[in-house]
Amino acid sequence: MKVGNGLDLTDFELKEDLGSGSSGNVTAAVGPDGTPCVVKKFNSMAVDRVFSGAVLRRYLKAPPHPHVLPILAGSFDRTPYFIAMPRVSSTLEEMQGIKEREAWVLLHQMVEAMGHLHKHDIPHGNLHPGNVFIDKGSDGCAVVKVADFGQGMAGRVHHIDLGERTYFAAPEQLESPEAWEEGAAEKWDVY
Repeated sequence: MKVGNGLDLTDFELKEDLGSGSSGNVTAAVGPDGTPCVVKKFNSMAVDRVFSGAVLRRYLKAPPHPHVLPILAGSFDRTPYFIAMPRVSSTLEEMQGIKEREAWVLLHQMVEAMGHLHKHDIPHGNLHPGNVFIDKGSDGCAVVKVADFGQGMAGRVHHIDLGERTYFAAPEQLESPEAWEEGAAEKWDVY
């Protein structure tokens, strides 16, 4: 399944490598319309393509949400599995010196995003500060954009790179990541 008007990975001009996570590498890119974006290419051994494809289909049926980063294109039909998203300047992990009042606003936005995803049967499965992006709203204030849902730490995977982001995973998720079928992934997100 492809999303984004049938765009393929070859429709994106890949630039510099931005880093890697538990299930793949993120690369800066330029979309076919010239806009900056990022492309995440998944390690085929570290992603459950059936699970991720199902989550992607549910995402496409759900209405957009102001605190969920949109997916511009993606495919879990054949390798390389990928998704493309708009490029956002920073993550919650990178924020320094945030005031308590602003932190509560951002937390509320993150909870709204997760509520929207769960309402549409879209588990995140790998929620941590590096997957919570911060953008600037039209008023100049910080706005949360949750991304990277339904991949990595959920589903049947053969290999996964466990790094420090594992600290944010529920213990049950680390013991049995394939248990998402029982609806556990939403509970992991709450953890």
